[in-house]
Amino acid sequence: MSDLTVFIIIHTIKMPAPRTMVPITPHTTFLAFFRFFLLRITAGTIRIIDARINTVIVHIILE
Repeated sequence: MSDLTVFIIIHTIKMPAPRTMVPITPHTTFLAFFRFFLLRITAGTIRIIDARINTVIVHIILE
């Protein structure tokens, strides 16, 4: 089990509330924006650490 903390700059996307868990699935809308970054991640969870107007810090927990 490994993990990864990522700082992502985004624009005009509605983010989940901080400290929520977002399962990683092929159909997760959240992943559509970052599929280029998460190509090798097939299972895991995205934990929203902090979400602001146009930036978000996520903690990617790999299984």
